[in-house]
Amino acid sequence: MKKILQIIFVITFATSCANKSKPVETLNIEFEIINNDIFTHFPGGLYFIDKHIAWIDPFSNDYFIHVLDAKSGIELGVMGKQGQGPKEFVAPMTNNITFNNQIYAIDVNGKNSGYLSIDSLLAGNEPFISPSGEDFSLRDAGYHTRLERDLYIGVNEDKTDKTYPYISYSSGVKSSFGNYPINGKEYQLHSNYAYNPESKTLVIACTDMKYMSAYKLEDNNFELLWEKRTDHDYYERDGEIVLDQKRMGARGLCLTKDYIVTMERDYETDDTDESTVGRDVDKLAKTLFVYDYKGNLLKILNCKVSFARIAGNINTNDVYAIVPNPDFMLVKISI
Repeated sequence: MKKILQIIFVITFATSCANKSKPVETLNIEFEIINNDIFTHFPGGLYFIDKHIAWIDPFSNDYFIHVLDAKSGIELGVMGKQGQGPKEFVAPMTNNITFNNQIYAIDVNGKNSGYLSIDSLLAGNEPFISPSGEDFSLRDAGYHTRLERDLYIGVNEDKTDKTYPYISYSSGVKSSFGNYPINGKEYQLHSNYAYNPESKTLVIACTDMKYMSAYKLEDNNFELLWEKRTDHDYYERDGEIVLDQKRMGARGLCLTKDYIVTMERDYETDDTDESTVGRDVDKLAKTLFVYDYKGNLLKILNCKVSFARIAGNINTNDVYAIVPNPDFMLVKISI
């Protein structure tokens, strides 16, 4: 009996040790400067697209998309003409998920919309591609983000039980999926989206509070893989949710081959009140949170500089970022 009890104790002790989560490391890391001349008041977006970097200058008076070689940092061209004419944008806004090496843009102060193709730009052709009638109709119906050739998703604003409608027009599938960030509240909050077409994984990270979820696309259905939710202070006023703005979730999100990477503040070491940040680049978070594809936080990377935008290469574990120094520059971080 004594030996049996000893064996049970050893097995129980070993199991409890295995179940203990490993402490999350905070690492001070270096970065490689790719381009030291990113001239803008504040970058509006950053993309890694097929060995190229595209960054958005929402304050440009000329072209608002700059395309760079990801290795050398050399600018290869510009596209997205500012203006009021055909194929031009007065106040452009771009979708944060690209399709077929194209960035979709709409004019929030006009009627123009369309795809801007890096392949066409680099081939010396007109980069603007008008959306097809089917594409335009789907987006007009609220399916604003194109994940694959015939797969679009949107965001429910009418407090339905599922937060993301989607449609696959070739298969005729039309449904919805997804949980809301605040448990028990059918209320939409601003979020970042990233899609890995290789693994068919959609990751959603809330900006306003710490909430992240991942879904797998299988047989035209989105299945919840996991979700991570942290309690956040809020109150309700006139049917609206008002969040405590001293804390936030992820200001940015990107995917690499093995990791999910977010721009988050490490409140253990940086107690900055988020409501005071605004566009003060010096007050932006200086840390990247690195998760595996199961949602486990693996490490926190501190680069000692603020992060304005990030983008990931899903074929490697390289992350590209726009950081101030004091003007903006493009850097690469190898995880």
